[in-house]
Amino acid sequence: MKEQLQEKKRVMVLTQPLWNNYGCLLQAYALQITIKRLGFDVFTDRRERRFSSFAGNAKDDLKRFVAHFLLQRKSVKLFPYRFNSEIWQKVSANTQNFVNERLSTVDFFDEKGRPREDINKRDVFVFGSDQIWRDSYGRVETYFGDFLEGKGVKKIAYAASFGLESWQFSPERTKHLFDLARSFAGIGVREEDMADLMRKNFGSVAAEEAEKLEITHVADPTLLLTAEDYRLLVEDWNKECVQSGNRVEEMRLQKSGKGILAVYVLDWTDEKRKIMERICSYMNLQAVFLNPERRLGVETRRFEGEKSVFRSVESWLSLMQNADFVLTDSYHGTIFSLLFGRKFALVMNSGRGISRFRTLDDLFDLSPYTVSHEEDLKNLFASSVRDEVSFQNSLTKIRNRSLDFLKQHLAE
Repeated sequence: MKEQLQEKKRVMVLTQPLWNNYGCLLQAYALQITIKRLGFDVFTDRRERRFSSFAGNAKDDLKRFVAHFLLQRKSVKLFPYRFNSEIWQKVSANTQNFVNERLSTVDFFDEKGRPREDINKRDVFVFGSDQIWRDSYGRVETYFGDFLEGKGVKKIAYAASFGLESWQFSPERTKHLFDLARSFAGIGVREEDMADLMRKNFGSVAAEEAEKLEITHVADPTLLLTAEDYRLLVEDWNKECVQSGNRVEEMRLQKSGKGILAVYVLDWTDEKRKIMERICSYMNLQAVFLNPERRLGVETRRFEGEKSVFRSVESWLSLMQNADFVLTDSYHGTIFSLLFGRKFALVMNSGRGISRFRTLDDLFDLSPYTVSHEEDLKNLFASSVRDEVSFQNSLTKIRNRSLDFLKQHLAE
């Protein structure tokens, strides 16, 4: 008699929308791969893009309104960089190809934020990772699982983050979020100080109960995979490029004869440009931008062809892996520089949340890589090679603790 196979538990992951942020896409990929390796059937909510006006500068918007309506200058468009499906498909073709080919996804919510499918089709809901609890990034209650209340479905938070060091919620919302938090089977947060932040503020509305809340610091999902996992992903992509003859950028870089400075900067300042130029000059490197050179709504307000298009995730990984040096102000840019053992300069991006950098600093010591001004590069250029044994020990410790957290709470 054939042994009957036990049906796999069905896991639904809800994270930030899978659009064009490389860190977001790679953490979603890494978490899904990890959960699959643990023996579960897993899908990630895709959160399709809804097309509406793209937020702009209020002063500029007023000028366009006056020119268009009062001065009757119809050539001045009210929303010159309004995203529509056609532009979205152009700028996102490469990143969305990664989502289509590398991830198992569903569009779980409809336009009004309601689940499209029967909740009971899933055994476990995993919320995370990334800044899903940051109030300005989306409806936080959704990522605390309010739509699951009374449904009897298990929910877990993994590497969830508020993003900011200060509490964002009124006493009324704090009480509601605490009530939702109590129904988590396990709460894993990405930053160490997030646990204290939650206990302190939940304690202001329910002191005794908040102390009983079990909150665990776990690793960002990208740290759950090894550098070799990512190298194999790039290797597969390279084979596909060879077969298709798509080696344009590689040939261009080889022709320049210079090494590569991989530049992954999310928020430019004059000081960051000076740092980039100094690195290129000192090390005789060619700067290669990992984000589009002319991002819509940031560097430009109109589509500018290839300059506005996001490169593929695999290309991003390949450049991070093979760069002679990396310049970044990004949390995930820092993680991949560490994983690939690159020499890099980090300009901490406080506007996007400094606590995540502090957590990485506690784990791996970021002081040899951190710069604020061009003058700081002197010490960085002179710094020695990192202690590889210490780095790998720290990585193994946080990785194992995080895997144990997932195994425990998914299997219960």
